[in-house]
Amino acid sequence: LDYPVGLLTVDEVMLAGGNYNTSNSTYYLYTGEKYWLGAPNGFGFIYNFEFYVYSNGFSSNSVNNTFGVRPSISLKPGFSIIGNGDGTVNNPYIVG
Repeated sequence: LDYPVGLLTVDEVMLAGGNYNTSNSTYYLYTGEKYWLGAPNGFGFIYNFEFYVYSNGFSSNSVNNTFGVRPSISLKPGFSIIGNGDGTVNNPYIVG
């Protein structure tokens, strides 16, 4: 990929433990905040619908709502996390 940054898909959220309209606060993609996924759910006459993650798993909503995004990156083969960070600004992951 030329630009290996994107949004997660519904499949990736489900593989991580997220369920449709079912609460699960123990999987690693749960943040307690609403954020969009890179997966459309439908196209309407007035509004289009996109999947998003929220406190009750994931669902769909019209794209005129203001939710956050959680970008994901793809690493080239051979790269791995070599540090013990937690991904925060003060304690980032170290990739090598």
